[in-house]
Amino acid sequence: MASFAAGIVIALITESALMLCGCADVKHDPLPAEGTAANLLGVWNGITVNDCSPVQFDPARCRAVERISLTMLEPSKTSWGFYRCAAGTVPCYDYVDRGEIKYLALTGRMLWLRVMRDDHSSCLFDTIPGPDRMRGKFWCFQGATLIERGSWQVDRAY
Repeated sequence: MASFAAGIVIALITESALMLCGCADVKHDPLPAEGTAANLLGVWNGITVNDCSPVQFDPARCRAVERISLTMLEPSKTSWGFYRCAAGTVPCYDYVDRGEIKYLALTGRMLWLRVMRDDHSSCLFDTIPGPDRMRGKFWCFQGATLIERGSWQVDRAY
């Protein structure tokens, strides 16, 4: 029995090591591939919809809808653009309606955006960008605490 348990432990350690090696190969380039940044420039309007899950910080915000806008600008060393939120079915979380897109990375086909909101909370958005529509998942944090998560979609306004 002891040798069986030792075999399982060795298998788990080996699998964990292989997974860590695979993670080490992931490259997070803070600048997207050539031409991608130009395809994102402009104003994008849409919505976020919160999930209903046990980890939802405020259960009253289950299925909450907020209207959002992403203004994507030519990248600078400190910003990719701006984030705005407006009430949908509920007010914006903690009544924070502004933020800045501080990070943008293209990993394979997946685009990641990090929005730093004015109350120092942040949201991470993922998407496979299209020419006129982006949709994906989002996660918002206050420090290390997950406060909201759900789905989002925006369409190019101009």
